[in-house]
Amino acid sequence: MMTRKDFEEIAETIRLNSHVVGRSEDFDNGAYYAGRTIARDLVRVLQRSNPRFDVKKFLSACGIDNE
Repeated sequence: MMTRKDFEEIAETIRLNSHVVGRSEDFDNGAYYAGRTIARDLVRVLQRSNPRFDVKKFLSACGIDNE
């Protein structure tokens, strides 16, 4: 079973990599959008691991707006 620490480390990894890419409109944001897609896809896996998993909190920790 995954722990809160595991979830936090995953979110931090995604957040740190999203910041490397940046969000400038003049920059190719492909990697940022890939990171966002990966985070959203991971939500399904992480929810199965812990039924109390908080999707909004995880996405926020990833640095991803909850759209």
